[in-house]
Amino acid sequence: MGSDAVTTATPLLDGVVVQQQIPVGGFTNASLNGNMVIYVTGRSVCGGGTGSVPKAGAGLLTADGNGAFSLTYDENYCRAPNSFTNAPGTYSVASNGRATITVGGFSLVAYLLNLNQIFLFVSDSNVLFGFGEPQAAGSFTNSALKGKYAGFATYPAAFGVVVFSGEFSADGATPTGNATGAEDIGVSSGPVSGAAFKATYSVASSPTNGRGTMTVTSGRVGNAVIYMISASKFVAVALNDPNPAVLIFELSSTPPALSLSSLTLSPTTAIGAQSFTGTVTFSGPAPAGGAQVALSSSDTGAATVPSQAARLDR
Repeated sequence: MGSDAVTTATPLLDGVVVQQQIPVGGFTNASLNGNMVIYVTGRSVCGGGTGSVPKAGAGLLTADGNGAFSLTYDENYCRAPNSFTNAPGTYSVASNGRATITVGGFSLVAYLLNLNQIFLFVSDSNVLFGFGEPQAAGSFTNSALKGKYAGFATYPAAFGVVVFSGEFSADGATPTGNATGAEDIGVSSGPVSGAAFKATYSVASSPTNGRGTMTVTSGRVGNAVIYMISASKFVAVALNDPNPAVLIFELSSTPPALSLSSLTLSPTTAIGAQSFTGTVTFSGPAPAGGAQVALSSSDTGAATVPSQAARLDR
């Protein structure tokens, strides 16, 4: 995060640093090969004016490993939906991972973090930055978008962008899925906690694998396009929000249930009345705060146990 006083010369600045996973011999054009979901946010100058408005977009880039690709892309551009399908483009990857990309008359710069994983940057009248992630193998339909997801809005490009974090459950129904939940929202008029979230969605594997639509009937998002990165992660862009952002959703993980691995006693044998120390081992670590272990004896005439449950610590 930049710590200088904010001026036109030193604007607000923050970001992330990720260690490159450089292949043996360095990166090449073959380092981009297959499907990659890209998502960007920034600002655009509209209608030849001097001012700019927030912009957000997402798409599926399919590279051939030899310097050519096709891109299906949806964006909220100048506060209106815009999209194109299978646009051809070219790319060139240097051994250090810096890549130049050309599509539709636009020039982009990317830095590879790993195979099919990039930071993406555009610097012209449309200032954009974002990420690209490899799309998991397989065909994505409504059944892939199922479970409890947590989501948030990334990098607001203007004060009017509504930021949120929340969670919802998706039922994976076909042909139309349903999602319900709650979100916490930050707006200029003040925070809103626990606002209802309700939406319907549809995801298809063809003609663009994992591309779908979502209609949010609560709040201000309205119609959105979604791209599945995997069954556990997808991104969305609101097409009719005047101040859009990329929305990222990830499947909430549930810790695996613990099972008993072993029970040992010390000492192992006894004559007459004697106390024992028992050690219980489980299949994994206890959750934060520990866990309660219920104790019982199958023959209280031979042995008794404490009436309270024992505590299993991490």
